[in-house]
Amino acid sequence: MADSILTVTSEFEIFTSDPDWAEDVGAGVINSLDIYKPAGTASIIQQLSDKHPASFSLDFSFCSKEEEHRLVSFFIDRKGRFNRFWIRHPSSAFTLKATAAVGSSALVCERNDFDDIRSGYERIYIRIDNGDTIVRKIISCVTDSESTTVGLSSALDRAVTKSNHTAIGKFVLVRFDEDTMKLNFKNMAIGRVSLKFFELPEEWGSSSSSSSSG
Repeated sequence: MADSILTVTSEFEIFTSDPDWAEDVGAGVINSLDIYKPAGTASIIQQLSDKHPASFSLDFSFCSKEEEHRLVSFFIDRKGRFNRFWIRHPSSAFTLKATAAVGSSALVCERNDFDDIRSGYERIYIRIDNGDTIVRKIISCVTDSESTTVGLSSALDRAVTKSNHTAIGKFVLVRFDEDTMKLNFKNMAIGRVSLKFFELPEEWGSSSSSSSSG
């Protein structure tokens, strides 16, 4: 049975537009900290959460009124920062080291020390050359001297090789970081918009962790 992303994303829409890779991607993490100063002593920094949500900004180009309308409509339907949605994080955080066979429930990747920052809620996407996007929840992550092995919530229904995918990264639940969007036009049809996103690790809810096509 083919993987279906609907079991992961039935509650929220997916933002599928590809960014303009000719422009720099602004990406980082947000630390939840509070700084306070008790009387008579130095300031104290208190960590409010052990999660480190991603924050990133991407530029999107459009070359027709149809593409422009799709971007604007998605933003309006989300009501700016109000509604949540899924997106593929722009960073290809994992580099596959060995083929994952059909039925495999793990990916062996080049060492990246992801286990040092993993909080337990993360999902991973695999973007296949034919346009499919496979999604799984990460249930384990082990790093040795040469590789990082990512355990998946369910088995793959197809082989993933070094040559049949374009990216492996985090599949994240986000909101837009602003309530307004500014379109910059080169002419009546061609233009660009810059959008900011932030991850919502406390709002993942009960979405199941299967996988995708489309």
